[in-house]
Amino acid sequence: MFEDLVKWHLEYRPEDIQESEIQEELKLGTFFLNGKDKQGRPILVFFGARLDPDTRDLARTVRALLYWMMKGIQMMGPGVEQFTIIYDREGVTRKNFDLPLVKEWAQIQNYFPLRLGLALVLQPNWLFQMSWKIGSVFLSEESIRKIQLTTKHWKSELQAVISRDQLLICHGGTMETAYDYALAVRLGMSPLSPSQRERQGRLAEARAEGDLEMQAQLIQEQYEAWENDLKGDNSVAGNTLRKRLSSYSSKKAQDK
Repeated sequence: MFEDLVKWHLEYRPEDIQESEIQEELKLGTFFLNGKDKQGRPILVFFGARLDPDTRDLARTVRALLYWMMKGIQMMGPGVEQFTIIYDREGVTRKNFDLPLVKEWAQIQNYFPLRLGLALVLQPNWLFQMSWKIGSVFLSEESIRKIQLTTKHWKSELQAVISRDQLLICHGGTMETAYDYALAVRLGMSPLSPSQRERQGRLAEARAEGDLEMQAQLIQEQYEAWENDLKGDNSVAGNTLRKRLSSYSSKKAQDK
């Protein structure tokens, strides 16, 4: 529903998230951008053992995840619309399973249509299988199909889709393993396009003025821009995304 999309954007404001409000989450290095895969998709690395549901602030953790997603979107080159995720489970125990965060991730998937290109799960042992039965209930079938459980040959499986110079040393690559908060933030930054800057400026003004109608219009414009980018893309993903985006446009037209 378009109303749900607008409500979600107004609540989370992913375009406006600043480092200053999520510094503690960023310093933990639970997830961060690191390189691109062979298709040019930004890689979001998630270290599951760094997540502690008992001490983390859910709202700030979600905003930190959105922060990196928005940075990744800015990094995407022409024709690139998706992310690749590496879920590193080294050292993960039962205490790291975070069902509320899984639910939030499922919701993000709904509002960022088809942004997930591939998710590689490292060391999917029996503990993962148990938590997967619970967490997968909240994910769409489309998202589940893009999740690849690696085997004991996981390093070669990673290198099949990601060059070694784009992988951390701990993942069989050549990039330094130590997480540097300041460096990771710099690597995640790239300039917005003129149209993105213009839209963000208008959105900020609309929010300052409390103009909900204008905010909804600008959010709709973003989805229409995605639709336009997908013209001529006859892949399964392209057709599915066009259909989903069109449903938002159709619903908006009916509400006028």
